[in-house]
Amino acid sequence: MDNQYFDIVNAWMCNNYSLYIQHLEVIPNRLNTVLKVMDQQKNRFYIKLFNQPRQSISIETEANLVNELNSIGLASAQVLKNNRGNYLTRLKLCHQFYDTLVFSEARGRECSLEKTDLKLLAQSLVQLHQYQPNSLIQPFDFHDYLKKFIKIQSFITEDETYSQYYKHLCSQIYLLMPLNESQSFCHGDARPENTFIDEKEHLTFIDFENAALATPKYDLATVVWNLISSDLSNEEVDHRLKYFLHIYNGLSQQTLQMKEILPYVLFREAWSIYFLRENCLFSEKMMKILFLASQARYLKIKELIDNK
Repeated sequence: MDNQYFDIVNAWMCNNYSLYIQHLEVIPNRLNTVLKVMDQQKNRFYIKLFNQPRQSISIETEANLVNELNSIGLASAQVLKNNRGNYLTRLKLCHQFYDTLVFSEARGRECSLEKTDLKLLAQSLVQLHQYQPNSLIQPFDFHDYLKKFIKIQSFITEDETYSQYYKHLCSQIYLLMPLNESQSFCHGDARPENTFIDEKEHLTFIDFENAALATPKYDLATVVWNLISSDLSNEEVDHRLKYFLHIYNGLSQQTLQMKEILPYVLFREAWSIYFLRENCLFSEKMMKILFLASQARYLKIKELIDNK
């Protein structure tokens, strides 16, 4: 695709953004196609082609939100406006039209799970959760998603063992999930892959497609989920979790306990399976690997819950 569509993308960038490109590269992505381009001045841009219907905020809202957060140092990149003054631009590739956004390059390195980076992540999450965006952001309905999880649990896999595991996971979330929580502005997918740390050790975020008003515990749970998914020992995971939460609580002046966050970690686990299932991103051959990894994480989460 890189060479085959270079002329099309170059003409599109010229007509819509007055930019001539000299390099095109396709970045692998699970859902949305991303094109990395470089102009004649060696500036890099990322063209995000939206392949799937939006389940959260609109594309225009995401663009406005990204630029709003970039202006206060919380978003890594900016969204470019086209020559008509709009963020959203249509691109035709492979006989199909795509809604697209063009982003400036996000500079820096990805956040690791080392304590120094976890401290930076905690600091930026506090700033994010305390911010009140001008863009219209909708509440995230955890219980509505839980209903969706339960609705597909009979179709998640033909393997009865894994189907029963998924049903059990959903039942545990249903029992542990609080009914009402205070809401803040949340990223919605605060994984290390969605963060950048610049040369000044300042951490910012990308990919606000899942931004919502929700309990901050959900963003924290995503960090916890990634630590549990790592190759670190249980002892080291527990140590870094305590450190991360200590930094977050100190800066936000809250007293969140790990036991309050863990139901959302279970939710994140079920969501990861639901997401792959709904978007047809795994086959039956991948199912065994997926569920074995999920069960291993579940045991770690349950151990943390039982010890709190």
